[in-house]
Amino acid sequence: MAFVLSLVPGLALAEQGGLTGRTVLFSVLTYDDPAAPIFVGRDYAAKVVAGPEFGMVREGTEGYDVVPVLVDLSDQRIDLSYAQTPTGQFASAVFNGYVLRFPTDCVLIGGAAIDAKATTLPLTDADLILTPQSLSINVAGRAFDQSTRVGVTLTVMDCPVS
Repeated sequence: MAFVLSLVPGLALAEQGGLTGRTVLFSVLTYDDPAAPIFVGRDYAAKVVAGPEFGMVREGTEGYDVVPVLVDLSDQRIDLSYAQTPTGQFASAVFNGYVLRFPTDCVLIGGAAIDAKATTLPLTDADLILTPQSLSINVAGRAFDQSTRVGVTLTVMDCPVS
């Protein structure tokens, strides 16, 4: 069974109101109880620039693995694609997905919504967990293949680059 976690057998300055030039931390997280996570993936850091920021590969940590995903952030959105990923299903859990954090002291993310035209997974806005400096995308239990895509539009607030 494959999923965000799967059991493994054997640059430019940020414009106000946008993400360009900001640092983003990306990780994978799975839990039924947030106080006792099943899996916490490595943190990866990048600056938001033109083109994909992350090309996740399998981590193979403690009997779990990460489904390869390409993550592309732009000024007001996040796009995920699985073109290099075989068919599978994300593990079922209360939360199994991606966490994007933006190190800053002010409110950066004012809102987020699934872009239905750019998303092939059956996700809704209820699958997004938003805090002032982070966004989590829950893909738990969904099937995926190489044509799977997720698009999230963001409302990015004026917030100085820290």
